[in-house]
Amino acid sequence: DKKVSDKIRIFWAGGHSHVKDMDIFGNAISYKQKLLTHKDKIEMVLGGYNESAKGIWDNMLESFTMGGRLSHRILKSETALTYMQMYEDADIVIIPLEKSEWHRGKSNLKILEAASKKIPAIVSDTEPYSNDKNMPVLWVNSQKDWFDHLDYLIKTPAARVELGNKLYEWAVMHYNMKDINNERLLAFKSLLNE
Repeated sequence: DKKVSDKIRIFWAGGHSHVKDMDIFGNAISYKQKLLTHKDKIEMVLGGYNESAKGIWDNMLESFTMGGRLSHRILKSETALTYMQMYEDADIVIIPLEKSEWHRGKSNLKILEAASKKIPAIVSDTEPYSNDKNMPVLWVNSQKDWFDHLDYLIKTPAARVELGNKLYEWAVMHYNMKDINNERLLAFKSLLNE
């Protein structure tokens, strides 16, 4: 369940190793001016902050909030069991990811996290995310896309709900563990019969 807020919460969560990913979002200063037109309506929510890497996190917060010009809140690092509670403070999720060989081997977990909470996602069009172009997310191919997509979702509450629901339905269709385990069981039984 989402926590109630009078602001539209733009959310990102991760660890301090994602500093280059945050820079993708943070370096688009000229396009960020569009966010300033909504500054009274939005709150930037940065999840995963950890005091042990304070300098890195503060730099990421600087990028995320236009140097503090946008209203923001920090959610501290959570345990594995409480991590998903941070998404209760999200209305739109941004998922920037640097294009690299290292990231190509990662999963689409960030998208699945947003999907599980029915939150629309704005996503870097890079692997591993781009391996399934049928995902109902807003794809980012240029710096301008981040802010065009945010502008659209901020101005269109019905689109936030619709995209969040579609993302949830997509995840249930493609990542339902009951269905996946049934497929595994059938495969295992067929191996035993051979």
